[in-house]
Amino acid sequence: MENPPGASNVVHTHPHCFLSGVYHVAAEPDAGAPFFLDPRPAAVVMPPPLTAPNLWTFEKVPYPRGRAV
Repeated sequence: MENPPGASNVVHTHPHCFLSGVYHVAAEPDAGAPFFLDPRPAAVVMPPPLTAPNLWTFEKVPYPRGRAV
């Protein structure tokens, strides 16, 4: 799939997949970074108060050209 400049993708899942990821052939230096969420509904029922990154937060993953994430 190729996105045009300025495009984005919505949060989605890949049902019945053991592993999925992102591979960027080329990206501008100021391109956004992908992030990964826990898709299980129970993971967001009662989120704890968050003051620092932990097991319940997500981090954006930088992707240099040619790197699989």
